Amino acid sequence: MREQIAEVKRRISSVVYLKDNGNDFDKIVKELKSKYNVLAVCPGYDVSLEYVDKLAQALGVNGNDPKTISLRKDKG
Repeated sequence: MREQIAEVKRRISSVVYLKDNGNDFDKIVKELKSKYNVLAVCPGYDVSLEYVDKLAQALGVNGNDPKTISLRKDKG
């Protein structure tokens, strides 16, 4: 994963990588809104889809409706 992040940052210097290690969701939203002009959020893994959907919604950027997570997750 680190290699992929480094490659994306190399191509798009304004990319910010965020890993929530159990921090308060509202605190993270507040921090992102105050420090960055967020244009998009992207999941790193399938397990983060729901979190990213909620984050996009909270930040007011285009994204999937968190209520439709079951349609995009656990495709097996």
